[in-house]
This record gives sequence, structure tokens and C-alpha cells, in this order.
Amino acid sequence: MESVISVKPETRSRARRLAGALGQLLMRSIAPSRKADNLNESRLKRVPLPVIGVVCMLVGILCGDLLFGFVGIADTMSATVELGEELGIVPQISISENFIGSKEKNPKNVEPEKIQLGNLPIGTTVRIPNDPLKCECGEVRCEDLDRPATSHVLAEFSSAEEVEAAMRQIATTQHGAQEVIVGAGAMDKDALTDAARRVFGGGYRNESLEQVSLVYTNADTPLDELLAAMVRLTAGTKIAVHHAHSVGNTDELMLEDPHSRDQVLASYEHPPSMHPSYSGDAVSFVVQYYRREALVGLIGRALGRYDAHKEVLVHDDSQSEHDEWIEALNNTRYYLVHSGNQHEVRGYNRLTRMAASDTVVLLQDDDAPPADPVFVQQAWSLFRQHPKLALIGGLTGQIQGGPDTGRYGKQRARHVRQIPLMDSSRQPFMFVTWVNMGPFIIKRSVFLKVGSFQESFSCRGDPGIGFDYELGIRLWQHGYQVGLTIQGFRYHVGKTRTGGTRSSTAMKKRRDMLESRNTAFIKLLYRGFYVNHAPDGANRSPRANAMSLNSVCRAAKLPTLANRQLRAARG
Repeated sequence: MESVISVKPETRSRARRLAGALGQLLMRSIAPSRKADNLNESRLKRVPLPVIGVVCMLVGILCGDLLFGFVGIADTMSATVELGEELGIVPQISISENFIGSKEKNPKNVEPEKIQLGNLPIGTTVRIPNDPLKCECGEVRCEDLDRPATSHVLAEFSSAEEVEAAMRQIATTQHGAQEVIVGAGAMDKDALTDAARRVFGGGYRNESLEQVSLVYTNADTPLDELLAAMVRLTAGTKIAVHHAHSVGNTDELMLEDPHSRDQVLASYEHPPSMHPSYSGDAVSFVVQYYRREALVGLIGRALGRYDAHKEVLVHDDSQSEHDEWIEALNNTRYYLVHSGNQHEVRGYNRLTRMAASDTVVLLQDDDAPPADPVFVQQAWSLFRQHPKLALIGGLTGQIQGGPDTGRYGKQRARHVRQIPLMDSSRQPFMFVTWVNMGPFIIKRSVFLKVGSFQESFSCRGDPGIGFDYELGIRLWQHGYQVGLTIQGFRYHVGKTRTGGTRSSTAMKKRRDMLESRNTAFIKLLYRGFYVNHAPDGANRSPRANAMSLNSVCRAAKLPTLANRQLRAARG
């Protein structure tokens, strides 16, 4: 995958025209709104307005080529970047999104939607010039693996041979990238994995399950619930649901025709017991897992003991510890999903789509849950008290400017402060700009609405360093809130410093590159909204702490104002 999208000549010409038009619009808009927009009065007075307009128009024409290279929107999008950032206007892009699967560059009856950077529709890949993150996916585009042309759901199959015959038919008759979700039932995992390799090969990473996911669940899970979960797991533009009886024998395969994603999702709505409007509180626990065998039983049994209306979803990137997970989760509703190593950003996005509850707890595989799920009950209470609250972190969080500047949360390092505020039940709680992963409690509906975790933060199989706090900033930007509590977990259990993304010098080096790159990327995405006023550390920046609310960025101002209201409510 190229790091910066290539632009066709006609697109480049259109960019020049659009940029020139934006320059003209800016020239017309400055005079009547100069004071209202709090622009730099003295600077503007020194330069005649017609000169400003002419300069803006010329810059727009000359820089037309840069517009698309700078913001690198995927091939299905057309975009223009508004001029005027230097005059205090938050950078935005105007996006006319192709409906997925449409061959038209500008579909009819689709109004361009004005959205801010950082809230790009799912499937958009944002790249920057000289991007050190270069994703290569062999002979296919990485975007096509993440957003395939068609997702195929295989249900009610009883043998690996039947599944292999269906997959082979899909591979030989369907065009474009394909995804296969297999309801594995009691079938042997290794036999299904071998079948997938024979049909689709190992791919560019030698991953047998690059295009295939195996879904295991309780033997008594109703078929309609399993089908609904598998359909939600899919990522394709179109979806086809194939039942074993409709496929027939290996001599006469008859696959179902795919239909639009929205149409199929509407046909498989949440089962009533786990629907977000369910009268009681329900919760979905999502675990992103990769080879931490010692913690499987600990996590599985702890979640199984919780007295709550729940389901547990495990994204097993390593395709290991299969029997151990099934044994540990035997007493609760579970879905165990085996996939080729996709890592945390894509793993969390996939299983949050799959979840049936609107309250989703995202867990890491080295965090041991507490014996009592009081942290979930507190989250339900907080969500009811604060309707705009969409994300609650349980580890640490920060505000980086103004009187509430600090790093707060779990007391696990010298530079972490105790949460200074309380909720209505006298439990620690405060609003922060962003929170660190592990665990997250999210509102699924809002998470999906704002675009989920930013998948352009990593390639498949890479850690998405910074994906957690980018989501927090994005939520504040779009009118939602982010909170921090103490949730009672034992964090980073086991050899976390010698395993995972730090298990080798090469992996540690790539992790550090991603952290540096994504930090710079966030600054680009949120220029005008987010600034780190405390670059030396939130708890070591008295200058940032002394800043007035009128001088800090909105990403620091908004949680500080919310904390003021919290203090006032608690007397």
C-alpha cells in the first residue's frame, strides 16, 4: 500500500478549481466576520482585504496538488481541505463518500457531509507525506482485506470437508476480496485451519486465517443469536449467508447471492435478550488475546462468575489455547473467534461490532479482572447520570493544560495522581481529555457512530500505539465525554515487559516508531482542537497547570469545565 494516495490528472485539476473557489469564498467571508471569528485584528488591518483574497486564491491554485497528497484519503473518497487554519479556523475536510461497492465517483442523491478530521468514515485510510508506516499485503490491497467486497457467513455446516467445498466455490466464483466467517460448531479447529490454507493459501504473512474467521460458541446458543453475531462480525460491502442445506453436496454447490450490508444487518437484528433497549442492564466483555496461556483460566473464570446479563467475546489472534478458552468460558455465553494475527485495533473493532450489548468492556489479555463487577455497575450509573459520557477508562487518563492538568488514575507510578473527584456514590470519578487502554467501558452505539478505533494507526498485525487516547480526543471533539474511574483490575500481569510488542529488539523498535508516528499524526488530525500544553509530563508542568481556561485548547478546556460541574454538584 502506498503511503500517499496517487492523484489522477482530472482529480488534480478538480482540486485546483476547488482550492481556488475556497480562496474566493475566504476573501468574501473575512470582512463581515473578522471580529466575530476572533481573528488577529492587528495583523489583518495591516493588509488590505483584496490582497488577502488574491493571495489566498493564488495559494489555493498553486497548492491544489498538495491538498490530496497531504490528507491522503482512500480511493473511494473525494476531499478538499478548507483554507484558513492560520486564521484560527479548525481544519475540516468536505467528504463525498462513495457508498461501499458503488462504481460511481460521485453517487447521485448523496449530499457531501461536512465532518472534522479524526471522524472519518470506516474504511477511510489517512496517510501523510513520507509516512514511515508502510503496509504491504502482497498481491492484494490492505484496504481490501480490511473492507472486503463480500463477506460470506457459513452456517450449520457439520464437517471441515463441507466448509472447504463452500470456501473453494467462493474463491473460484466470486470477484474481489472475500471474507469468510465460519460457524465452527463442534468441528476441529486445526482441520478448518488446514482447509482455509488449502483454499486461500497462507497469504503475504503465511497466515492460514488471513481471510477466514472461525467462530465457536456454546452448544446451546440459539441459531438466530449465532447468525446475528456472525453477521455483525463481518466487514464486507455485501454479505451472503450460506446455510449447509442451501449449498448442497460437493457436486452441485449453490451459494446464496450477496446483498447490501445494511439490508442483511437489518435482517439479523439483536436478539431481544441482549438488545441495547433491553430493560435490564447487559454487558459484553471483549478480550483481545495473543499467547498468554497462564491468564486464560484467570480471565475466563473471573468473568464467568459475574452476576450480570453478559456475554464474553474473545478475539484469539494467535489461534492458540483453544480448548483452554472453551473450558474457562463454559459457564457463560461466549464467542471465541480465531483469526489471522490482526492485533488490537482491528481486533477490538471487529468484536465490538459483533457484541450484542450497548455496554462493551474492552479488556487486554494481561489484565486480571476483580472478583466483583462493581466497576460495571458504576459505569451503568455514570452513563445514566451523564448522557454524553461515552467512554470510561480504568487505568490512567490525562488533562494537559489548565487548572486540572495532571495524569490521574491507578497508582502504579510516581507521576500518577489520585483521582480527586467522586461520583454520586462516592466512588472516584473525573472527566479527562483521554484515557489509556486497559480496560475501556464504551457505549457501543457511540463508538460505531464516530468511526471506531482509527485503523490507519497500524498495519495488520501491528500494535496501534496511541489508538486509545486518539479516541478520547475524537469523542470530545464531537460532543461526547470521557471519564476515568478506578476499576479494581490487576494490570499487566505476567511478563508484559518481555512479551508482546517488547518481545524482541525488532518489535520494540517498530513499536517505538509507531508511537512516534502516531503521536505526530494525532497532532495533525486535531490541529486547532488538541494541543499538548504539558510536553514534559502532565504532573511535571506547573506552567501548564497555571494556564487559564481561555488560553488552553478545547480538548483540555471541555473536561475541565465538566469537572467544575461535577464539583458543584457534589457541593
